[in-house]
Amino acid sequence: MNQYIKKILLATLMLLPMVVIFAQYKSVNLLNDTINSENTTPGKLFGNTVINNTGAVASVTGETLSKTIVPNLLNTLHGQLPGLFTMQRGGQPGNDSPVWAIRGVGSYGLGYFNSAAVFVDGFEVAPDYLNYLSPAEIESISVLKDAASLSTFGMRGANGVIWIKTQRGKIRRPTTKLQVRSGIQQAINIYKPLDSYNFANLYNQAISNDNKTWTQYYSQSQLDGYRDGTGVNVDWYDEVMKRQGHYTDVDFIFNGGGEKAKYNLVLAYANQQGLYNVENTDQTSNLQMNRFNVRANFDFNAFDIVDASVDIGARLENLKRPNYSTVMDDLAAYPSNIYPVYDELVKDDESNFSGTALYPNNPVGSIKGLGWYFSRARVLQGNFKFREKLDFISPGLYLQEAFSFYVRSSSRYSKTRNYARYFNGQPTTTDQTTSIVASRYRTGGMDQWMQGNLALGYDKNAEKHAVRSLLDFHVSDFKGDNLFNYRQHYLNLSGKINYAYDNRYVAEFGFSYFGSDAYKKGNRWGFYPTLSGAWMISNETFLKDNDRIGFLKLRASVGTSGEINSNAGNRIGYYSGGRFLYQQYYAWSRAFYTGISAPFSGQGSLAPQFIANENVFAEQSMKYNIGLDVGFFNNRLNVTADLFMDKRSGILTRINSRMGYYGSYNYLDNIGKMTNRGFEVNATFTDKVRNFNYSLHGMLSY
Repeated sequence: MNQYIKKILLATLMLLPMVVIFAQYKSVNLLNDTINSENTTPGKLFGNTVINNTGAVASVTGETLSKTIVPNLLNTLHGQLPGLFTMQRGGQPGNDSPVWAIRGVGSYGLGYFNSAAVFVDGFEVAPDYLNYLSPAEIESISVLKDAASLSTFGMRGANGVIWIKTQRGKIRRPTTKLQVRSGIQQAINIYKPLDSYNFANLYNQAISNDNKTWTQYYSQSQLDGYRDGTGVNVDWYDEVMKRQGHYTDVDFIFNGGGEKAKYNLVLAYANQQGLYNVENTDQTSNLQMNRFNVRANFDFNAFDIVDASVDIGARLENLKRPNYSTVMDDLAAYPSNIYPVYDELVKDDESNFSGTALYPNNPVGSIKGLGWYFSRARVLQGNFKFREKLDFISPGLYLQEAFSFYVRSSSRYSKTRNYARYFNGQPTTTDQTTSIVASRYRTGGMDQWMQGNLALGYDKNAEKHAVRSLLDFHVSDFKGDNLFNYRQHYLNLSGKINYAYDNRYVAEFGFSYFGSDAYKKGNRWGFYPTLSGAWMISNETFLKDNDRIGFLKLRASVGTSGEINSNAGNRIGYYSGGRFLYQQYYAWSRAFYTGISAPFSGQGSLAPQFIANENVFAEQSMKYNIGLDVGFFNNRLNVTADLFMDKRSGILTRINSRMGYYGSYNYLDNIGKMTNRGFEVNATFTDKVRNFNYSLHGMLSY
């Protein structure tokens, strides 16, 4: 385990007994859990109660996600959250992340998938941070989809937001929980190449069709040998792959506390083995992933006026594989009759793999004879929050300060070797069997993300009136290894006021005044307002005592948001994320040729990567949503339906008005438009037959 994670784990274990002892000085009150209220997060899921909420939000608990046994947390979200589309494209350990989108593809300028912002406990993180969180760490995952729920995110809200809350301590006696999950992984729908006889037979037909006369590339005696088993007939998939791999994870969970202090500590380990038929030794390795997770959340209350929380989340990921990354391509391309796996005419105790100049990479030799490759990723997030109750000024007034740091780094290491190739006892390439050699340990990059929050809130209930308001200032500073993304800064001043009358009518106004360093000075700020409302129809007198409809709410929202990032740079041959397009950048170009007769001489030069545009700005989104929440039959059947439209404008697009003979002319401007519309229906039926509880869940999205 990495050294700094060991230190965090040691410090956490030392702190835990102190918190437990401190918590026992106060009597346990199972009804008081004020520090876990929604207002402890800086205004993002503000007002997320049944009555006050006016937005389109879908949520799922970590307990529900833990019932699906897969290594990657994102692969547990299939079919759980209306409006979230996921598609898994691979199953290799460490490379099984799905692509995902909220309410489909909203813009061609932002990339098709994985473009929504991701927040954990109130602070933004990289999207891949979700991949290998343990479900035991998760309290809930929510998808924010409409203008009302996204009103405070400004230029980070156009593509929706995935909002995650981690588990916190509960006011109760200390509890310890151990859970072990295990499963197997199998490959399905493997389309294998033909066996030797069928391949050779069809190859003869193909050659004959080309020559327009019968031509036998493979003789009849070869065909007979393939058919009766005396010829070469290798099923490369069976030789390289096992029938199944296994997955196991273990979670230790400590939870408890009192009114003055609460804690939740999660220690998690997971191991996944791939499907390559190779042993894990000093010289060979199967595809494999193992991870170590530590999540420690502490909540404190001092003098009944100050709430504080300290959250530490750390993860160590180790990935290991054979030192050859395209063996699956070879399995699909190598015929079954080219050669046996091992050349029996070569008496070599160490390596006698077959191989030819045309097919040099023996698939079995590639996973057993080339060594292995290892990569390690380290992720650390720390959040610190303080909330002061200012009731002495005005009841319901509070001030909150928060700070977060997020660090991600990676490193690489390998052990390499080579093997000789033989055919009919003779070497066929210049490769020689070598001893295994260790490479140097080298970095794979590092990111650092620092964020801060300052919020002033006010909650007040008076007879039939309820007001919840918040003013929030968020600052973000990101540093990475990429040229255009080396530094990213943004500031967000946002606010929201929610007014409810008589538990029937709700009105809400939200805004974000958002600034980014991606644009020219004087053109860096945008204002994004939203309006929303809700009508609790079930609280009206004409429906209040209805036996069939126990809950009925109508919601509507309209508002704007934006997006900083853009994949427009990909369209002109480099990646900028749509940043710094107002400045002129140059790069060394390919050679151009001069002279009037051969031989021509090639010359290189500097050329503009793009033509600077001082007026570029963030993509804009105007979102409309109308929704209905209904509970039938004492709320045993709950239905949520939403109709939405997202109108995009200002999409960064390459202007192609100049002819090619003008030379390199890449010019981007905010001229693109796109409209995305659809609907979502989600229904859940829950009931009980004696001591048997069951539920049915279904959804439809378009």
